[in-house]
Amino acid sequence: MQRMAYVVMPDGSAWKVKCNGVDYPNYATQDEAVGAAVHAAFEAGKLGYDALVLVQDSEGRVQVEWSYGQKPKDLGADWRRRHAG
Repeated sequence: MQRMAYVVMPDGSAWKVKCNGVDYPNYATQDEAVGAAVHAAFEAGKLGYDALVLVQDSEGRVQVEWSYGQKPKDLGADWRRRHAG
């Protein structure tokens, strides 16, 4: 199974998401970037990819924030309702 790692990282005063060399648009907050990354990873997971979201802090440390198969917690009831299933 191919891995799709969505990396959320600071970009000046904004946050960006990268996956397999592709840059996504910048987001104003880390929460917005993580939400977008989880959404993209969720969709990739439904297609059979081993999808996960990593968050990199300003010092370069990386931690796993979410992986496909895990409930997308803390993303709000509206997001969960649209992606239930």
